[in-house]
Amino acid sequence: MGVGTTLGHHLLRLLVAPGRRRFEQHLGELESVQRARLARWLSAVSRSPEGQRRGIRADWSWEEFVRQVPVSTYPDYAEVITAQRTRKQSLLIDSPVMRYQPTSGSTSGVKWVPYTKMFLDELDQVITAWVGDLYRQFPGQGDGTHYWSLSWIPTEMRSQTAGDINDDMKMLSWGKRLLAYLTQAAPQDIALAETSDDSLFATIAYLAADENLGFISVWSPTFGLGLLEQMATWRQELAATLSTGRWGDRQARMAGLPCPQSHRAAQLLLHWDGQLTESLL
Repeated sequence: MGVGTTLGHHLLRLLVAPGRRRFEQHLGELESVQRARLARWLSAVSRSPEGQRRGIRADWSWEEFVRQVPVSTYPDYAEVITAQRTRKQSLLIDSPVMRYQPTSGSTSGVKWVPYTKMFLDELDQVITAWVGDLYRQFPGQGDGTHYWSLSWIPTEMRSQTAGDINDDMKMLSWGKRLLAYLTQAAPQDIALAETSDDSLFATIAYLAADENLGFISVWSPTFGLGLLEQMATWRQELAATLSTGRWGDRQARMAGLPCPQSHRAAQLLLHWDGQLTESLL
């Protein structure tokens, strides 16, 4: 493991420790913490054009909020979200929209979920507590590289999005993000590859080449299993790539991304039958 990775783990562990301790200190106050969170969000929504149109009030309790606001789904906000994206304004809540995360299910189309500064701040707090607790419970995590990612954005949607939407590190504050990058097995520039297949191929190549890989975090189990399935499908091409340190026919689509090299990983892939056995999983 490189000096940069070791230093990154050491400094990141120190940086997230206070957040973990704050979380632990308030474990016995969950209701009051959640009510305070709701009050903060209601205050921000009540100052927005859409919140005012819907009559949202900052002084509502949780019980009043439940009585006043019916259960809603994405279609109830789709028109406003489209207007937000077009006009580059914050219409739903009084907090700047930092980016839109596309997501979809098996029975619905693409949903553009706005990630506001308030939301990202809360994600930073909870991820900080989680990472701090992982370092505390599993100190060996600091001895290897990490891979954190969201599912890849489909090729046809890439012209509508920024590369960082595939990057879990963007949910952390810049200081934690900088240190976390030092611990990563796969570079963030993988998101800049021309197609989702190219990004996936590069990801698998970096992970296969990394003998110090110690931790993988994916939001979608399907995506994690897909990495293994595609590794089986591409094992011959991956072996050629890792043995030569060149992307081959994919070179022009990789946006200048350096290619990893590992003769050991190449030989393992060449001798693998491609079956996802229990020992592999």
